[in-house]
Amino acid sequence: MALNLRLVGLLAGLTCFGELGERLVYGAVQGVRGKSREEIGGEAVSALFGTLIAFIGFPGSFAAEAIKAAISRQRELLADAASVQFTRNPDGIAGALDAVSLLHAGTTLRGLHVQELSHMFFLPAAVHWWTFPTHPPVEERIRRAHPRFQREEYRRTRPGGRYDDGRRAVLDGAGNIVKVVGGIGTAAMLAAAVSAPRPEHVDHARRLLDRLPQALRHRLATSEGARQVIAEMLGGHGTLEGVGRHQALLLIELALPALKQLPQKDRDAFLVEVNRLVQADGKVTLSEFVRATLLHQHLRAGAGKPIPTKFRKVEDVAQDTHIVLSLIAHASNSDAAVAHAKGRAILGIELPGLMPVAQLTSVGIGASLERLRHLEPFSKPRVLKACLETAAADGVFRLAEAELVRAVAATLDCPLPPVIGALDPATLAA
Repeated sequence: MALNLRLVGLLAGLTCFGELGERLVYGAVQGVRGKSREEIGGEAVSALFGTLIAFIGFPGSFAAEAIKAAISRQRELLADAASVQFTRNPDGIAGALDAVSLLHAGTTLRGLHVQELSHMFFLPAAVHWWTFPTHPPVEERIRRAHPRFQREEYRRTRPGGRYDDGRRAVLDGAGNIVKVVGGIGTAAMLAAAVSAPRPEHVDHARRLLDRLPQALRHRLATSEGARQVIAEMLGGHGTLEGVGRHQALLLIELALPALKQLPQKDRDAFLVEVNRLVQADGKVTLSEFVRATLLHQHLRAGAGKPIPTKFRKVEDVAQDTHIVLSLIAHASNSDAAVAHAKGRAILGIELPGLMPVAQLTSVGIGASLERLRHLEPFSKPRVLKACLETAAADGVFRLAEAELVRAVAATLDCPLPPVIGALDPATLAA
């Protein structure tokens, strides 16, 4: 903005004669309205004089417009790139440009000094018969900001689209959001709480910690003690003395900081031991699968680093999302088919009906989660929202559902909505 304002001042000397001539001509044209032919002599002289001054000042105006437009076009591309850099959301700037390009009225403004300030707008605001374009074409800006922008896919997520949850912002005269009105689905409500923990969430976490035996918490603070606690929990069918099943994931979360201090070869050896304990009795329960998955995702080689993208669209992993949604639907005590349908609707892609339980194996589920892990980052929240909607189909979260959502979020490397973390596991039905 500082450079844009300097341009206005620096180029004013080049454009002053041209602008003065234009004002004289426009003033004369306005002055002749409603007058007879005999009364327009003065305005005619003023128009001719203004035309002469504008002609004299034309080279300066021409040069000023060329300089301003050349700088502005490059600055617009740089601003688009900076928005992607700072927000890490190329869909945001590309979607904004696409939305504005759909305006039937265009972006041209009519007002005093619009031409002088034309380089300060988001899109072209002034049109002159001889002027240079102050902005690159919208299509070029979208292509540079987000080369893989899916136009139709993005439009379906906008108000009125397939995934519209019915919410609308109410603005005041200054453009501030006063309130949000309209409906909101369960998944959208839960996803909105991501990265927005409130004081009650912190208090809840403190209460969870206070329920654990002090000696156990001390053991979890060291890598060796953490390994022993996890091994005892898995070897004892998910239970420890003085610890309920609902506290199992809390133990894993407390153990992870110490376990992450281990060298990677020791982590890998520990994960092998975890798999051995889980499969020791020849079967894998849902709880064991969730705990092993969480440990694997947090301790595997490359954990915490960017995940390579192998799949660009949810459609590329449709079968894998189908398997995961079917698993979550069966984990609930509600109508599994209805729950699966609700999650399927969030995805907005063609999927078959609910998969039978007999076709869901730990190996197949693990493979599907691994493929989903390599989905394009900005498509992952949609998968997580579908899982949330499936789990909350009947409006109630159960322990198995909450644990599965945690496992999916960890696999996708997506933040877990604090509203899930704020649920007291002790109060959840099994």
